[in-house]
Amino acid sequence: MRHMSPGLAVVVSDAAFDLEEHLPQLRLAFSAPALENIEMPSFGSLLAALNACVGILPKPHRMGTPTKSPGGSGGSTLPDPSQDRSLLIFMIENCFRLVVTEAAIYLRNPGVDPRVKRLLKRELGSELSSCLSSLARQFTRHGGLTPTSTAKKSPAIERSYPVAGAGFSDTDKEQKFFCLVDMFVRQLLR
Repeated sequence: MRHMSPGLAVVVSDAAFDLEEHLPQLRLAFSAPALENIEMPSFGSLLAALNACVGILPKPHRMGTPTKSPGGSGGSTLPDPSQDRSLLIFMIENCFRLVVTEAAIYLRNPGVDPRVKRLLKRELGSELSSCLSSLARQFTRHGGLTPTSTAKKSPAIERSYPVAGAGFSDTDKEQKFFCLVDMFVRQLLR
């Protein structure tokens, strides 16, 4: 879906952006999807995927150490969680990118009723803030999600943007995108 969606920078900053060329790909629904219904994906579908990915992020203390299988003979190991973590971070970033881009398309569209825009801002702002808070807790509680981000940094050099009591570092490569999403939520969805 992301490849069929315009870039966020184009939607937000391009005054000549053609809204009719890029119709919304997500329905304005915020509940989790039902498995038996086959319909166009909604904001709720991607938010459910985001929350699931954030909820299963591996803990960094397992990073790089092979895990012995529970009932094994001691010779077999489980897969390295750092590979799963990279895939989950990729999925989280893409879900955020698509949700934020689609929200910007709805908000820029003059044909969308102002009450619907307010609903979108309120519901999506709340859901994204909650998801960002959970993700920020993962970063702060576990000192980052990559081996390089666990190194001690000087507090004078590191800056962070608060997200519901926690923050993302704009000096950590993995967290910069989440700073942008947080800024979008605080500036456009409030």
